[in-house]
Amino acid sequence: MQQADNILLNINLVNIGMGCSILPTYITPIGQENVVLKPMKPELPL
Repeated sequence: MQQADNILLNINLVNIGMGCSILPTYITPIGQENVVLKPMKPELPL
């Protein structure tokens, strides 16, 4: 398990096949072609 403070780094690592990530919903518009974004059910409290 690794922790990255940079959301764009998280997305890029997932994009190149380096794992998965739990990210906030506000990054949805930033998603990349090879990254699948799915909402968590049930939604987590803020």
